[in-house]
Amino acid sequence: MRPIRLIATASLAATLLSGCGGDDDGGTKTVTQTTPAPPPAQGDATISKAEYIERGDAICAKYNELTKDLGDQKPDTFEEAAALYTQAIELFRPALKEFEALPQPRGDEQVIESYLDTVRQQLALYQRIQAAAEQSDRAKLESYAGDVRELRAKARGLAEGYGFKVCGSQDE
Repeated sequence: MRPIRLIATASLAATLLSGCGGDDDGGTKTVTQTTPAPPPAQGDATISKAEYIERGDAICAKYNELTKDLGDQKPDTFEEAAALYTQAIELFRPALKEFEALPQPRGDEQVIESYLDTVRQQLALYQRIQAAAEQSDRAKLESYAGDVRELRAKARGLAEGYGFKVCGSQDE
């Protein structure tokens, strides 16, 4: 039977950066740009695709920087794993809200909504993982590891296909 630290760390490393880049080993990229893109001007209803990608990548870069140390933590107990996921959720939720607040390029709403829906599903999964850790439910934690991989691959594919550089990167 795998120790809790391996289960929790593997799923956390996989989930942390799945919506915003990250490599398959859970490592992170050294981010040179951590300043978020400027907010849209008052009344901006839409922006160009290039500007959307720039702003989205800035959000991902900021989030990657904020979460880079979480993947290095090695919880030994379910309680420590739950606390680690609580911390990840508290960082991930505002990043998602920032992304949702970006004006979208006309004509790209469907692909952007698909990406955001996948990221929302990831947040919901983090919450299920946190609850499973709080309930000391090893079976659910192991089960969710597969769900994490699937959502990560889907989010990465959508982001990369749209043109994101940081958000869809595998080479972090």
